[in-house]
Amino acid sequence: MERLHNKRTVGWHSTIALFFGGLVLLTLLGLGKSSAQNVEQGNFIKSDTINIYKVNSLIIPVLGYSPTTQLAYGGGGQFFFRTKGSDRFSRISNILGTIIFTTESQMMIDGATQLYFKNERYFLDGKFTFKKFPNLFYGVGNDTKEEDAEQYDMNILEVHASFLKRLPSNVNFGFKYSYRKYDMKEFAEGGELEKGEILGSEGALLHSVGMVLNIDSRDDYLTPSKGVFLQFTSNFTSRVIGSNYAFNEFIFDLRKFFKITERSVVGTQGYMHFTMGDVPFQAMPQMGGSNLNRGFRKGRYRDENMYALQAEYRYKLTKRVKLAGFISTGEVSSNPRNFFSQANYSYGGGLRWQIKKNNRAQIRLDYGLGRGNSSGFYFAVNEAF
Repeated sequence: MERLHNKRTVGWHSTIALFFGGLVLLTLLGLGKSSAQNVEQGNFIKSDTINIYKVNSLIIPVLGYSPTTQLAYGGGGQFFFRTKGSDRFSRISNILGTIIFTTESQMMIDGATQLYFKNERYFLDGKFTFKKFPNLFYGVGNDTKEEDAEQYDMNILEVHASFLKRLPSNVNFGFKYSYRKYDMKEFAEGGELEKGEILGSEGALLHSVGMVLNIDSRDDYLTPSKGVFLQFTSNFTSRVIGSNYAFNEFIFDLRKFFKITERSVVGTQGYMHFTMGDVPFQAMPQMGGSNLNRGFRKGRYRDENMYALQAEYRYKLTKRVKLAGFISTGEVSSNPRNFFSQANYSYGGGLRWQIKKNNRAQIRLDYGLGRGNSSGFYFAVNEAF
């Protein structure tokens, strides 16, 4: 691996404090409005008692491996509750927080909150991410080679928030704001990133606003067995609101689930991500990772446009253990007209373990194989889609 050139000293203590402070604040706000039943969808304690301190919670240990992180370890927690004004038939709100360290000197702090208000008439979806993340850059395009990989070190800070209102017939519409800061720390001497010709090689600060429209008829958002989820998202990133790049993004996420038998489910997903304008490499659509195109390292292929298709068969072996098998394909390109010229296929399988009997949240372990002898293990919480 090439020797890295150090741009500046890494400082992340304040970000850790910001994350945990924000997570505590989100938790307090959620609990302060929560309806006190210790419940999970389909498993109700039938009581009208309100107790703002009682929630259904999970402690999640993390020990896993992926092509991007190698060995990873850490932990987190997830809290489930219903907000004030929501009855026992509405979806359960949740707050998730994890902190993970890896043997590749990476650190990842993630927070996510999904809050349903007034019997799902309103929905707040929030995400926080901080990563100290040495990684590999293979270049841009669908025909990059393994030997072209160069190492770089980057700090990532992302905050996303969407607020949606329920319309008739399972339709939701709302607005989204995103803050993304990519702070380049080190890069390989003599590599493409050091030359400064790749957009984003000096870092990027992105403020984005956009709209979200979806149709969601899934029976459960953690482990769906039937229904559809169709979502269109637009993001507009502009220098007018403080960004140092200007571009637009349009994302289509189409999912459908089929209950084959009482024990088996088939899930399908089509995902398309298009961009227009001056897009830094950090914000380009990327193939790979634990959710899309498992079998490839996250960012193994990236470009201005991407599509991904995947299907997964899930079989309930016992009440708390499931088996899964999946296949996927996809491509990236500077022009969507060039799609379907060289598909990046992958396939694999894995295990799911439901942590608690009365809660459908689960730990997932997958192994995927991809084109070009690519492979990897993936450890994650809940289903890939």
